[in-house]
Amino acid sequence: MPYSNDSKDKLLPQEDGGDEEAKHDEASFHSKGGASPDGAVGGTFSLTGVSLEEGRKILNENEEEGFDLDDRFIAEIMMSLNNEKIATLRKAFEQNDDDGLSLAEFVHVMTSILDMSHLMTADQFAANLIEFFDQVDINGDGAMEWEEFTSFIVEMGMNEHDHQPDAISSYFFIATKETGNHNAYVQDIRYHKNDTVTMFDCDSKQIRIYNQNLELIHTIHSSSGHVQCCEFLVFPNMYAISTNDLSVNFYDGNNYQVVKKFRTPNQNTTVIRWIESQKLLFTGDTRGSIKAWDCQDMEEKFEMGMRDAYSVVGGVVGRKALGLHRDIILDIIELEGLEVVASASIDRTIKLWDLPTGKLRRTLVGHKKGVRNITYSSEYRFLISVGFDFDVLVWNPYVANLILRLSDHGCSLCGAEIIPDTPILVTADVEGNFKVWDVRNWKLNQTFKAEEKQVGQLKGFCALASTKSVVAVGRSMHVFDYEKIEMPEFSDEFPLCSALYNPTTSTFITCSNKYVKIWDAGDGKIIKVYRNLSDSDITAMCLDFRERKFILGDHDGSLHCYDFLNGADMKEFAYDEMDGRAHLDEITKLLYCDEHATVISTGWDKTISIHSESEAEEGVLLRRIENAHNTDITALCHSHMLSLIATGSADSSLKVWDYEFCRVEANLNEHNSPITCVSFLDPFPALMSCDAGGNVILWAVRPSKVKNRIMARWKNRPANKRAGGKPQAAAITVLTVSCKFAGERRLGKKASFDDAGDGDGDDEEDFVDKNMGSSEEAQRWIERLKKITKNRAKKRGKKDREEVEEFLVYAGDERGNVVVWDLLPTIEGLMKEYGSTPQGMGSLEGPLECGNPRRHIVYDAGAVSANSVSIISTWLAHDDSLTSIQLIDDPPAILTSSTDRLAKLWNMNTTSLGVLRQGGPKRGETWKFGLDTRAIGAKKLEDGGKIMEEVREMEALELDSSDEEDDMSSTLTMMSYDPLAGGGSLAAQREPEVVSYRKTPKRIPVNPATVGRGGRRKRK
Repeated sequence: MPYSNDSKDKLLPQEDGGDEEAKHDEASFHSKGGASPDGAVGGTFSLTGVSLEEGRKILNENEEEGFDLDDRFIAEIMMSLNNEKIATLRKAFEQNDDDGLSLAEFVHVMTSILDMSHLMTADQFAANLIEFFDQVDINGDGAMEWEEFTSFIVEMGMNEHDHQPDAISSYFFIATKETGNHNAYVQDIRYHKNDTVTMFDCDSKQIRIYNQNLELIHTIHSSSGHVQCCEFLVFPNMYAISTNDLSVNFYDGNNYQVVKKFRTPNQNTTVIRWIESQKLLFTGDTRGSIKAWDCQDMEEKFEMGMRDAYSVVGGVVGRKALGLHRDIILDIIELEGLEVVASASIDRTIKLWDLPTGKLRRTLVGHKKGVRNITYSSEYRFLISVGFDFDVLVWNPYVANLILRLSDHGCSLCGAEIIPDTPILVTADVEGNFKVWDVRNWKLNQTFKAEEKQVGQLKGFCALASTKSVVAVGRSMHVFDYEKIEMPEFSDEFPLCSALYNPTTSTFITCSNKYVKIWDAGDGKIIKVYRNLSDSDITAMCLDFRERKFILGDHDGSLHCYDFLNGADMKEFAYDEMDGRAHLDEITKLLYCDEHATVISTGWDKTISIHSESEAEEGVLLRRIENAHNTDITALCHSHMLSLIATGSADSSLKVWDYEFCRVEANLNEHNSPITCVSFLDPFPALMSCDAGGNVILWAVRPSKVKNRIMARWKNRPANKRAGGKPQAAAITVLTVSCKFAGERRLGKKASFDDAGDGDGDDEEDFVDKNMGSSEEAQRWIERLKKITKNRAKKRGKKDREEVEEFLVYAGDERGNVVVWDLLPTIEGLMKEYGSTPQGMGSLEGPLECGNPRRHIVYDAGAVSANSVSIISTWLAHDDSLTSIQLIDDPPAILTSSTDRLAKLWNMNTTSLGVLRQGGPKRGETWKFGLDTRAIGAKKLEDGGKIMEEVREMEALELDSSDEEDDMSSTLTMMSYDPLAGGGSLAAQREPEVVSYRKTPKRIPVNPATVGRGGRRKRK
């Protein structure tokens, strides 16, 4: 049962203490909505244990910020599926034969077994389930199978923490500093929220204050006894210092003068902690008592665990101690966000107290000796304790039992610190051994040691939040620095290979060396880093048509497909004849053909390969052109509209190939320098090619009657600032085209496969029947082409346009310039000269037919005047050669990457919108990429509402059905909610034999021997 919304007391169980601190009334606790020992918070297995109030607060905050809950939701789904619910879900998959669940069926099942009404509305739940479905159904066939679901869960669990941007780096020793008295040990060191460090020696009346650079800024001399402990009070800006004469002195944080003092009765204070949320000062003493003080009135507010005692007649007769510590208090901390204070004592226990009232909530028992230090991660909700025994103990404040015991130290521990805003836990023992843990998976990442001769016995350490540095003290001070990002002002430490925008996930993706980085488009900050995805340097990258996967080619010729969400290696394009790789040498270029779900690659082995990416387990080689050029292939482009491929090489040769049959359509030999890039100018039958000398040539290609002829040529000569601003030739390295249409008529029948113009792609069947026959294989492609049609319609807009009103080419060169050419006047002039039909130089109404895009072929290929082209704009975008340029439709922007290790965003007026930097924006920089997160969220909610309508229709049909055994969901409709069985459990009365919803055939995996052949798996 989810938490109620009216009581925070239900977050942790109450405990009446006494002599049986370790005992806990679990039945009473469960009835209050607490956590069971197995981690089931309110009947839902979740380590986070978010309450209703917290869930609504998080949801409201994120809605205000336009934040996307997709990743958090997926994690919540994973944690909410206990064994019983997984069994129910698997039964639903199995009852639907082997065809899997459609989106509506999946939402139907999930809404039946999971109750997240305490976190979100039904439409929000459905919207997040749609995202979850799309992530699991990575191949986009519209069906989720049990194997896909379980593989996704396993991959998420294995990869969830391996690709974080804050992956744990190493600590290294940087300096030893003197602490003052060479003969005395430092008794205590502490970091404070005002970015200062305080320390004092044993039996000393002095306390030293250091800044964040560990420079001594002041020494406070106590006028009374020896210093016992110290704390900084944020709101009053004072240092509170306890001494062994039973007094607490307050010093001004600016001039370090005594402001006030008070005496504590009976016992010496051993711990002082300021709780900012309550504006209270908590003290622990040698007797084991903990008191809360009002520092303004200098009055005791309450004592932890003390309650009024009543006589038989009902009058108050005194105070009663309930669950107090029995020995010296050694540490006190606040569990932020829970309104709980934790205390550690030499009596071997940890106690959790209600912060507003001081009532005991729970006693944690597990240490064999005294507990010396405790720390808490509010992000991961783990409580860590160390003491005089040798183990590090990990607790969950919601769970009564110990979660984990880390036994890597060989002697007593002296401290543990969670580095703020990181998943890093540092522990240390008295012999000076430090260990660095990742709290996301409790993996030991590093062990390092303080020099014993210099530091002596380690007395303690602290971590500086601002620098993540660790400062250890004994007789001297040892400083260990945290390995920082080497080049925070750059996008990467290495030259960028490519940068792309993914509108599906509203992220950017960059790659270089062996790393791929995912960036949030909303603020330009790194979200994930996929490390060491390749054994050699990454050389090319592209996205699939659903933008759920990215494909990488590397220096060794390997080609792999990865999950965009978690970086999992999904499939490899490896062939025996290529020595288990896609190419025998470096892959130079990659393109993805959305319409046919194929990958086109070129390499230094002089081959062009066309691979099928539609199969789940492995890539399939469809066609390969061997010896396509005499030297390295350096340029590649593809036109679905023309059904052509163009390639250029280092020997200055330029060739045009038929996409389906891999025949040479043209050898274009007019360049005298290596070809640097090529691009078709869809929808016109034209090709643009550029070489290392800065020459640009515009060619006519099929179906133009003047195909293979030069239509225009010019030279790229931007101003060179290094040469005093003189124009100098520069090689174009990247090209992209922007074409805007006027009118409302679509390009043509074959462009959208839709005669009716309604965007549903119904007329694809005529196209497929005509060109691929009526085989079952062809029918499978009908479904895929329908999805592709809708996907392309999103990119183009609701309707295609008739007349080109603007045609711009964006080019980046080797010196970092971006130039924009207006080619429309040039093309209009050519149309007047050669005709406005596609046989002249007019635009095509639709793509030329490709009869069988899955054709399997291995083919061994063994005087015009200079034209002036209108330049719209030019600017210096980078300091080195551009490696990629992409036009973003919504919001309008230009994304560029360069070998200068930067990826930048520009608006259409060439003004900078932001730079992707590893260390975040520089001071004074602002991120201006106008991503409308609210509109994106509203669209997802709208989609969620639509799918919930389908689910409700399903439920209505189930209720009206006379034969429940023919309906898979009849089992679900008879399942009842049983709170006692654990919120959301399903009690099925019987398990009828059912018939599945869907009739979609199961595909047979395709390999080179069966490619192009129809067939589907027979239904059982």
